[in-house]
Amino acid sequence: MSRDLEAQLRALLGESPVSKYRVEDVTRIYRQSVLPRYRKNRGRNISLGGLLDLIDDLFCDQPASSFGPKKLAKLRDELLAEGNSRNYINERIRYTIKIFNYALSQEMIEPDQIVALRSLEPLKYGEAPEPPPREVVTLEAIQCVLPELHPVIQSMLRIQVATGARPKEVFSIKPRDIDRSREVWWYRPGSHKTQHHGKAKAIPILGDARDALEPYLLNAESEDDLCFKTQRGNHWQAGSYRNQIHKACDRLGVARGSPYTIRHLAASIVRERLGLEGAKSLLGHSSSKITEQHYAARTEREALAAAQAAPTLTAV
Repeated sequence: MSRDLEAQLRALLGESPVSKYRVEDVTRIYRQSVLPRYRKNRGRNISLGGLLDLIDDLFCDQPASSFGPKKLAKLRDELLAEGNSRNYINERIRYTIKIFNYALSQEMIEPDQIVALRSLEPLKYGEAPEPPPREVVTLEAIQCVLPELHPVIQSMLRIQVATGARPKEVFSIKPRDIDRSREVWWYRPGSHKTQHHGKAKAIPILGDARDALEPYLLNAESEDDLCFKTQRGNHWQAGSYRNQIHKACDRLGVARGSPYTIRHLAASIVRERLGLEGAKSLLGHSSSKITEQHYAARTEREALAAAQAAPTLTAV
């Protein structure tokens, strides 16, 4: 039976075309069609998978068309009962709406259902636990931890401290992405977080960052080969990198540094030396408001000045 004919029969019977779908149909098609897009982002994949499981546990056999603000609030109450933070819960609710928005694109629910779901206001301050404050990580503590780490992780950490690069940008370095034709090397990532804005990114590689990277460039099998690989020859993931650093910090009894607290540390030091614009250039933010919000380059010259002011570690 064609889809149009089925819709006509349902209309004659007074039944909505979307009434046949259950919540489990929505989660199933999201798992099949959307989750594979995050296969390279294991953390996001696992997180969304857990959310889909929770939605199934609570509502799987209920009509998808009945999933409105009250059921969304029930999902939120379940997340609250688990002791999650306000930011985490609000993020989970936003992703749930995205899941049902995808169902709308597949004609599984009606458009006004998304409008209704968006009417649920996010949790406000005081209505749920706040995330714990970031531990203060010092350059001295990171220097103490360095000898405890595998040489590959040492090198990646040195590059991150000296450049303020995102972990993924360090993991993805390939010889072809490093412009070594000038006195200062420039790393131009093949992909980066803000590329969807049409902005190119250039990271100066000098001083300790260059010393840490050079041996891996020389040993790379080809221009397209990753410089940094796991022991199994795979691409590094942020979780594995973070866990190795955390274990070393725990052994020494110092505050845990994580990939993003280290990026924050580098930006904070540059901000002290060059001000907000310097930190903005180091991080590659297009707006100073982003830097100010998260960390309390318009030109290569600004990025270079920021990199020259960035901290460095002493190689071991």
